[in-house]
Amino acid sequence: IQGRNAQKSEATAIESRNEMEKQRDIALAHKWGATGQLLLDHNGKGPLISALLGVESLGVESTLEGDQILREVLQMLPKPIVSTNHGWHVNEIKFSPEGDFIAIASYSDTDKGTCKVLDTFTGEEISVMGYDGEVYDVDISPLGNKIVCGGSDGIAKVWDPFSGSEISHVDHSEPVNTVAFSPDGNMVISGSEDVTAIVWDANSGQILARIVHDGSVSEAAFLQEGEIVVSCGKNLLVWDARTGEQVMEIPDRHWGISAIAISPDGNTFASAANTDGIRIWSMEAGAEI
Repeated sequence: IQGRNAQKSEATAIESRNEMEKQRDIALAHKWGATGQLLLDHNGKGPLISALLGVESLGVESTLEGDQILREVLQMLPKPIVSTNHGWHVNEIKFSPEGDFIAIASYSDTDKGTCKVLDTFTGEEISVMGYDGEVYDVDISPLGNKIVCGGSDGIAKVWDPFSGSEISHVDHSEPVNTVAFSPDGNMVISGSEDVTAIVWDANSGQILARIVHDGSVSEAAFLQEGEIVVSCGKNLLVWDARTGEQVMEIPDRHWGISAIAISPDGNTFASAANTDGIRIWSMEAGAEI
């Protein structure tokens, strides 16, 4: 009898421990769920951590808190407003200043490129300009009333985004890699594999200045309200947008430029080179910072 009582007591103790562990796990699951909900409500960086806590919570016990967290996080995930097909691939996309339309530089399997303008919210095609080759780059003027594109046919074109009619163009002898508007939208710079960067009037196509690089021009942009231009390829040049005269000396060691970025005020720019990394330059000081 004593043996049976001992076995019964041990079984009861085991059952009690199991129940305590179960209640502890349930409490922990609720705690994880509540913590996740708190992070989701009050912390801008909370969704990822909250989702993980929700998964952990549901892994232990099916809790209302864990279920609610995952549902809320799923609702926060980005959802496409519209989608559209562009053949093979898209090289560049730009939003208009007001965000109401986008311009897309793309290439199709018919060896024809397009520069399309689509309504941001409906995906409806507003206009399209066809090219005899791949379109590499696109930019939208600050007022949103002009678009410039360039590509493998060697022609940089400015056109009306709403009617699709051409406003002006400039011819390069090789593919155009980069195009950009000046801050007032009245000038364009285009850089090409023909080793030239050209500043031209966006309305008439008249060439205002031209400069020659040591190799293909990969990027170009305006500085200081459009008065100065920076362009790059193998070498980096900073020059007057109307005369083509260089206004800043760049060391020869800074060579093989892969990217440039302009500060919002247009007085500072950064360049990334294969030889010596990233450099930041001040137009006011006329030198590297």
